[in-house]
Amino acid sequence: MINLKNTKDEVSIVQKERLKLIEYYLRTITKESVSEAEAQKALAIQELSLYDQDLGWLFDRVNELSDKELMQGNIPDFDFLFSWAILRDLTHMFEQQEVGNISMGTFRDTIENISLKWNFVEKYISFGEDFARTLIHQESNWMVYLVCWRPGQCSPLHQHGEETLDAIYVCRGTLSHRLLEPIQYLSEEQKIAEEAKLKEQSQQFIAGDRVFVNRCQYHQLGNLSDEDLVTLHFRVGTPPDDKNWVEENGVQTIQPIVF
Repeated sequence: MINLKNTKDEVSIVQKERLKLIEYYLRTITKESVSEAEAQKALAIQELSLYDQDLGWLFDRVNELSDKELMQGNIPDFDFLFSWAILRDLTHMFEQQEVGNISMGTFRDTIENISLKWNFVEKYISFGEDFARTLIHQESNWMVYLVCWRPGQCSPLHQHGEETLDAIYVCRGTLSHRLLEPIQYLSEEQKIAEEAKLKEQSQQFIAGDRVFVNRCQYHQLGNLSDEDLVTLHFRVGTPPDDKNWVEENGVQTIQPIVF
C-alpha cells in the first residue's frame, strides 16, 4: 500500500494502484458533499501525483476533462470520468511500446486490472441482423469496442494475425467460445469443418469472465443461449475488417471517444 503522506522522494506506482487512487479522487470530486477526511485524502493524492510521472500525467488529463464538463455546464459524472481515465491510462501505456514487443503475459496482466463502468458501456449497445460491433475508442495500435449478439449469432472461425492480441470481457449473457492451439494457417475447407464444432467443443463464459486470444490463434465465438449477449473487446494490433461495424449511412452511429 502506498503511503500518501510520504511524497518527499519520487515514487513509482503500478497501474492497479494508480487507477485505485484516480478512482478515489474522482469519487470525491463528483460527490455533492465530502467529509474533511475525504478531502484531505484527495489532496494527498493530488500531492502524490507531483512525484509519480504516470499518475501526474493521468491526474492532469482527468482534471482537464472535469474542468471541460464544468465549463459546459455539466456536472462531472463519475462513471464517465473513471472509464475515460482507464482508457486514457491504457493509451498512455500502449503508446510507449511497440505492438510486437507486447507479450501475452503483459497484455493479460494489464487488461485484468481494469473494468469499464456499465453506465459508460451501455450507451454503445446496438444489435443487428448479425452480431454488431460498435467502436468505443481507437488509437494507432490498439482499440476498444463493444459487440452485441442476439441468440444464435456467431462469428466465423478466424485468427487475428501475427501482430494482434485480443481480450474479451463478458458484460452480459453467456459467451460460447472455442479456442484452437496457435497455428499459422487453415484452408477454407478446414475452417468450415472446424466451425461446425462450436456447439460441441466450446467453453461457456458468463458476466465478469475474461477470455484472451494470442497471436495467430484461431478462435470462434457466439451466443448459443436464448438471451442477448454483450461482450467488450480490448485489442492490440490490427482492427477487425468486416461488415459487422455499426454504421448509419456509412458513418459510425456512435462516434469513438476523442482524447
